[in-house]
Amino acid sequence: LSEFDLMKTNTDDLDLQPYETTIHLVTKHGILKEFLTRYETDRIKIYSITSTIDRNNQQNIRYLFEIDLNNVLAVCNQSVNSISLKSRSTNIPTINTNSQCTLIVDEQTSFNEYVWIFPNEIERALWIRELLKRQYSYHQLIYSDFILLTKLNVQEGINAEKQQVIAVVYPGRFVICSDTIFDQVDLRKYCSLTHQKSEEFTGAVLCLVSNRFLYLSSPISKLSDMLYSCLREATKVKTLTDLSCQILTSQNVPVIVERLINFIFEHGLESKGVYRQAGQETRIKQLLNELLEDPFTNSLTRENYTEHDVASGLKRFLRQLETPLLGTRQNYDAWLRSTVDSNIPTEQLIQYYRGLLVDLKHNYPIHYATLRKMLLHIHTVSMLSNRNGMVLSNLVSTFAPCIISQALAPPPPPPPPLVNTNAGETRERRGMSLDDIDMKYSKKQEDNISLFNDETQDSIGLLMNTSTPAKLKRNQSLQCKN
Repeated sequence: LSEFDLMKTNTDDLDLQPYETTIHLVTKHGILKEFLTRYETDRIKIYSITSTIDRNNQQNIRYLFEIDLNNVLAVCNQSVNSISLKSRSTNIPTINTNSQCTLIVDEQTSFNEYVWIFPNEIERALWIRELLKRQYSYHQLIYSDFILLTKLNVQEGINAEKQQVIAVVYPGRFVICSDTIFDQVDLRKYCSLTHQKSEEFTGAVLCLVSNRFLYLSSPISKLSDMLYSCLREATKVKTLTDLSCQILTSQNVPVIVERLINFIFEHGLESKGVYRQAGQETRIKQLLNELLEDPFTNSLTRENYTEHDVASGLKRFLRQLETPLLGTRQNYDAWLRSTVDSNIPTEQLIQYYRGLLVDLKHNYPIHYATLRKMLLHIHTVSMLSNRNGMVLSNLVSTFAPCIISQALAPPPPPPPPLVNTNAGETRERRGMSLDDIDMKYSKKQEDNISLFNDETQDSIGLLMNTSTPAKLKRNQSLQCKN
């Protein structure tokens, strides 16, 4: 892996101050032992502490070995579960086993794995920042919440040419970069992730909803296994209450919503009271738990669930969202304003609704896409009301609490004063940088100008339009050349 010299930091040109801290290292026998680590230019020197009483005394510190940062192949922030909390120290320290960092190092004769244990997240972040500062010239672009940073080979297809890149795995996204490539993959839009081991290919295969296949491999089997594990962790959905964290389709609709609607379309459109009759509580909870664990689960079948179980699961999923489909409490109040005066002309109401939909699409694109999908589904169910008994008025009363529920929303803020309207903006600008203020308020002016002009085409008419939305643009392809 000596060919991996992408965007390396030239430590000779930097004024890097030595950095040292005391942390614990897991030995090969699973024992925690305290060491002093000291960064010097492009190396980490490890010292044994023979006495915990006076650590400043150099006589109590003995040099053991060092790690050349140029040989570090991977930095992993994922916790290691199978770890012994034994210690050779007389006083066992309080250790947070979640604050761990694993280094995979190429030491010529072998590939060694070092598992470091830190007292807290801040200490770990500072230690890793010093490592990245000495290793990569773009270290300021690497966020501290990354799961894995590694060197690997990537192919856009099984027969494509291998390219050597630096890959950074974050929760929900995957960044690939080199001297000529920068590509950010939205892991919310993956449809499969497999780990292959064959003569033709060994490594992780990531398939996206855009029919894009990424073959990720490493000559070191340990790195391939670690990459697959970290990608699996990055694609895992932690909660069902946040719509933006769900696995998405190509149209920005959560896979969970898409699958539940498709089930109703296949098995429940002609069922009497499909959304009025409640399903079995135990099966509803089981369904949502299985979808949380794996949105692509194969257990969503007619043999396991009835159409009423699935319909109740869909309503519960929407009702428990932290931010309902119509947006925040402010959006909710804006929609209610249209019902205050019954004398408002219809054309004026349509223009008002168009502006609200444009605002929803701009600030909550996934909510907008999901709302569009739900309204199309409600419309389809109502068209078969002579068979399922679900007339439009029944569907409205059924789904209204799911779409505009405000149980979790904060109370509305007090109305702004009628005088000195610039005071609120002045207070809001406090604590913001000049760049933030310029971007925020210039963007607000552009939105106000275009709200009722060009973007009025994204209205309720567009919301009910069944045409496929335009494909989202992605970053520069991996196949770009110098």
